[in-house]
Amino acid sequence: MRAYNEINYERRQNFFNKQGIRRRETYKKCYDKYKKEIGSATIQQVLNKNDEDWRSFFEQLKAKREDRLPLFIKKLNPPGYKKRDDKRELMMFIRKDQYEIYEIRSVFTDWGRLVICAYHIRAIFVLRVIRVG
Repeated sequence: MRAYNEINYERRQNFFNKQGIRRRETYKKCYDKYKKEIGSATIQQVLNKNDEDWRSFFEQLKAKREDRLPLFIKKLNPPGYKKRDDKRELMMFIRKDQYEIYEIRSVFTDWGRLVICAYHIRAIFVLRVIRVG
């Protein structure tokens, strides 16, 4: 997603230039740029996902300094860009109050009566679009 990669680029450049990630500054800049294009709630979710990725990276750095890093982790890298198979991966982030899904999961009978089990699903999900050709 362009917005995710753009904010991640700015934060990575700041991090590599020893300026911190400037969370508030980059958040506001990207939010103001994309809120009219993709909507306020959607860009907030994109930015929150990027914040989550950076928090996780900094927690791992802290664990490494305190010698608590799991043995299977050999090298730490800051969050990367969203792509799949060396191609960008198109993603759509949707906040949970932007949709509702009602889905019938299973139908079975009980002593001649029809019993329908329906599940009401509410969650944040990521829609992956694969470009063909």
